[in-house]
Amino acid sequence: MPLGSPKELEQAIFDFYTTVGLPARRRTVPRQRAAPAQPRKPPISMGYARLLAQGETITSSPRRPVGYRITAETVRLHVGAAGDALDHGEVIKLRAALDAWLQLNPNPGRTSAHTPGDTHP
Repeated sequence: MPLGSPKELEQAIFDFYTTVGLPARRRTVPRQRAAPAQPRKPPISMGYARLLAQGETITSSPRRPVGYRITAETVRLHVGAAGDALDHGEVIKLRAALDAWLQLNPNPGRTSAHTPGDTHP
């Protein structure tokens, strides 16, 4: 009876060696899947992380009435002089929403992610 594929032949040889008590090795070793790669932080994120670790504050442009102020301890959003700090869960939701928005809205024509007046690395 003919065998249908090279894998079937390898299995038959393996089974024969095992049956007669000889050491048998499979010729093909099952591949292990590599762990999923962690997304790399964009260079701007790494630069901002360094600034925050050094005690710096990252702020939006002062020319806009709506903005943000980020330190290593807090994330504050403001409208004019009024503002409020976000808790950790709110920051996570905001980041997820912004990541989703950025995926849907690539920034055509701009070579830099910085806005004039922003505190950036």
